[in-house]
Amino acid sequence: MSNIGTFLDRLSSRERTLVLAVSLLVPLFVVMLVARGAVLKVHDLDARIDGLQRQIVDYHFQIAQKQLVEAEYEKVATQHSSEWDEQTISDRMRAEIRRLARKFPPPLDDTGMPVTTENEHGDLVEFPGLGEGTLSTGEGYREYTLRLSLNQDDLNDVIHYVERIQNSPQSLRIDDLELYRPPMTTLASVNLAITRTVVDRDTSNAAVVTDAQPVADTGAWVADGCRLEGTNPERVRAVAERDRANVYRLVSLPAGGIYEMQLDVTTKTSSWMAVANPEGTRRLKGAFSFVDDGAKRRYRAQFMVPGKRGASTELRLPMVTVASQDGEVRLSGFKLSKIAG
Repeated sequence: MSNIGTFLDRLSSRERTLVLAVSLLVPLFVVMLVARGAVLKVHDLDARIDGLQRQIVDYHFQIAQKQLVEAEYEKVATQHSSEWDEQTISDRMRAEIRRLARKFPPPLDDTGMPVTTENEHGDLVEFPGLGEGTLSTGEGYREYTLRLSLNQDDLNDVIHYVERIQNSPQSLRIDDLELYRPPMTTLASVNLAITRTVVDRDTSNAAVVTDAQPVADTGAWVADGCRLEGTNPERVRAVAERDRANVYRLVSLPAGGIYEMQLDVTTKTSSWMAVANPEGTRRLKGAFSFVDDGAKRRYRAQFMVPGKRGASTELRLPMVTVASQDGEVRLSGFKLSKIAG
């Protein structure tokens, strides 16, 4: 300290002021450097958080798209079988052609056959009958072709019928089309060659489905902030009485096991499904949102039961959350299977 005092005594008043200013500025500069580094670090962390949030949104979108693709695939896949013989393929194709010819085609059942209904509104187009078809085979598929002649009918109805054939869920296509329309009329007749492709579905790779062990005791639906309607315990309608209402099943499973759950959902409300702890406060990874277009869709999810091996873990499985009051979801077809562990 004495050396510093002697040094300062030798300085002029102007030099002392300069030394004092430098001694203040140097720490201030160091503080500014540290603060600048901290700000840059915070900005970098914010950018990483934004990137992760965008990834989460993208993943949810991809999951939703995956569910849509799987739902559409299921619709088409149920129309195919390796076990069908030529007569079965012919009968199913003829039934579909006649179904599409009605003004209001009835829906298809789970086996791909038209639901039996009274034809109160008549036919969109008329044809005298269907002749014999021909079956050809390829590697992994078969094709059955029928020729069809439509009587003179309204041109718009004929075009509408052709569009229906092209959009059929039973893989129909038009290989040949000859359209005739007399001059100065709106009537037309048409000759069609319609082919149905039947894929021989290979189930040899479905080891997960084959080895899955169904879990019989999955409990009953429990309401938390919503009311349940319906007398069938396996097919319920949940109506939310508050925001973020839940409906769930409480299931106890061995820890460490890998399970797959399946659920059919119909909703027009923002809602999602997860696996959570008994209180519903912690969710496992893999929650996803439902497509809220009012169509019935099937959702599947695989998860690992947390906890120490040898113990049992109780879970809300699944826990369905309805975002807003008065929103509703229809739940059916719940299945739980053990995959491994």
